[in-house]
Amino acid sequence: MNNGIIYIRVSSKEQTRVELPNQERECKAFARKGEQGIIVPEANIFRDEGEFAKFLDRPALQRMLKFVQDNKGKIDFFISG
Repeated sequence: MNNGIIYIRVSSKEQTRVELPNQERECKAFARKGEQGIIVPEANIFRDEGEFAKFLDRPALQRMLKFVQDNKGKIDFFISG
């Protein structure tokens, strides 16, 4: 099995209720299908709510980058919505 992480983001607080769950569902479905056998534990899902893409100081993005650094060689797939 392969280990994966998911990063999802929406630009506005209004999108958090509908768009964020949709992105998460689609990313999880992608991980499940196919021959890769990607496992994505809940702790490996990073969500930024109401954060603009042009800024790199997004909280969940920074946590994800730290997570990847701390788990170097243990993450096989990155999935983003």
